[in-house]
Amino acid sequence: MHFRTTLGAARELGMSQPGVSNAIKHMEEQIGFLLFDRVRNRLEPTNEARILTEEAEPLFMMHRVIRQTVGNLKAGRAGRIRLLATSELADALLPLVIARFVGDHPGVNISIEVLSLDQVLEGVELGIGDVGFVMEPSPRPTVVCEPLVELEMVCVCPLGSPIALLPVVAPKDLRDQPLIVAPPAGSRINSLIAAAFAEADQPFHPFIEARFMNVPARLVACGLGVAIIDRLTAAFTGGDNVQIRDFIPRIPIEIYSVLAKGKPVSRLTSGFIDNAKAEIEQGSLKKQII
Repeated sequence: MHFRTTLGAARELGMSQPGVSNAIKHMEEQIGFLLFDRVRNRLEPTNEARILTEEAEPLFMMHRVIRQTVGNLKAGRAGRIRLLATSELADALLPLVIARFVGDHPGVNISIEVLSLDQVLEGVELGIGDVGFVMEPSPRPTVVCEPLVELEMVCVCPLGSPIALLPVVAPKDLRDQPLIVAPPAGSRINSLIAAAFAEADQPFHPFIEARFMNVPARLVACGLGVAIIDRLTAAFTGGDNVQIRDFIPRIPIEIYSVLAKGKPVSRLTSGFIDNAKAEIEQGSLKKQII
């Protein structure tokens, strides 16, 4: 499913190509239905295979964690912290927090997994990560979400765009502009943006929807349209080819740290969260979000 060819799977698993083909055939015989359609000497995954892969993803994640644990024990490292985050926060927030953290914790092994919002929450719940960092998570009874900072959504436009001439951007100003938003429909942040357009009695028809907000910033830099994203992501990933304008009506969103409910929190994890708060309140990050 990941490598799309039996040859790629064989290389990853350290098996022969016929061995992979036989394993697929044996699995299909065991479960009683096809996992792949054979089309022009290629394997195309069936809908059943896609469903199984999605359901099995937490097991794959746990397998990677076990392998990493074995490596850490073998290497005799002093400590370890496992971070889970969405892509935009792995781009903008975590590098600054890690830089602050490692100064006080030399020798600590740090791992970062970049996942979707739901996968971050699930990973923390399952113990795959020690702490997660997300924006506007949906409530889950199995995790504890602590707000770290409130941000505002802004409009990002290319240099030379008519929108760049405006001191403040409203939905009516974007009527004729190719609009790029993230996350996609169904997410809380997307709903907040849509509500702002509805409040202004303006149509909301995004030209491109992306899962993470650092993607629209880069698309704008390529001249593909304008984007509504958070101020932190805009400042760190937009580059010199875009301009940032305040957006009205104001859309506040929050960054949260995520911990598993009812499970003990290690000193390293607590220290990392403290470093995140310190970076937000005192560090270079503060200049980007004011």
